[in-house]
Amino acid sequence: MAHQILERLRERALPAAPDVLGRTPRRVWIGRAVGIVVVAVAVLAPVTLNGFQLFILSLALCYAVATIGFNVALGWAGLFIFTGAAFFGLGAFVNGRLTLLGLPAEISLLLAAVIGGAIALVLGAITVRLNNYYFAISGIAFMFVLDFFYRNFSEFTGGYSGFGIPAPEFLVLGSRPLFSQSGMYYVGLVLVVIAYVVARWLERTPLGRGWRTVRKDERIAAALGIHVWWSKLWAFTIASTLMALAGGWFGFLSLRFLPETYMFRELIFLFLILIVGGLGSVRGMIIGSLVLVLLREYLRGFPGLSELIYGVALLVVVLFFSKGIYGAIASRWRTVREGAL
Repeated sequence: MAHQILERLRERALPAAPDVLGRTPRRVWIGRAVGIVVVAVAVLAPVTLNGFQLFILSLALCYAVATIGFNVALGWAGLFIFTGAAFFGLGAFVNGRLTLLGLPAEISLLLAAVIGGAIALVLGAITVRLNNYYFAISGIAFMFVLDFFYRNFSEFTGGYSGFGIPAPEFLVLGSRPLFSQSGMYYVGLVLVVIAYVVARWLERTPLGRGWRTVRKDERIAAALGIHVWWSKLWAFTIASTLMALAGGWFGFLSLRFLPETYMFRELIFLFLILIVGGLGSVRGMIIGSLVLVLLREYLRGFPGLSELIYGVALLVVVLFFSKGIYGAIASRWRTVREGAL
């Protein structure tokens, strides 16, 4: 069993091998071409879309960053992380308060991510040893603790009404407020690229490969020399850092911090993105965020029926796309590619 796991990890770590003439396999070139097309479409989107459409896409990019982090803990390390909405809201709160103090957007976003990661490091050091179900309950408890803080320290948090967040002012843009929806979209796109590159790099490191072994069986992971507690702690901290970063950017998109926004409804939405996109897939998180955010906004035009249509659509995905939308696309693409080769 241990030998089979090691072989699978080794195969996943190896890059696609060139043929005897030193050429890159055709499937790699096809994948690169598809990637270039996707990047080109993303960069050129503001040319054809209006301000409201760009705002919706910016929301989708924000959720993509959050769920890429969420996927690190749940999809790779197997942690039932119920603190997703909590750290998403914590990032928005910290970023909003720092922005009101006059800090530029780059620094406030960075500090929101760092503070979120530091709190996750302390919290995780205490809780990641717990059984998965108790770990999940500890996450819910942390969410309630933050909600109590937001609502009862109104002189600092704004209480039930929250507080307004000014438009971001970036040093690289001359410290001028950024109101342009195309500008906000491009910032969100940069954050997604950063989160994607970091996650893909982690996936190929010994730490990332160790997470998958821990998720399968902690006893085997320990027998292979993996420090289970340390591995889980890193997964929880990195995931929370990315979610806090996404929450900080969400605060700039909404221009307001409201405590009620970051409770169970938001947590369920993040879970749905993981399931619909494809648990364990970084690309799936981006696709799932786009699909669910666009679907949610479109269904606002059908009051009374929106919940029914939304539920039916999700049920269809769960029943017919067990590996998520990206898993279904990847499987179909693999079949077409092998037929073409």
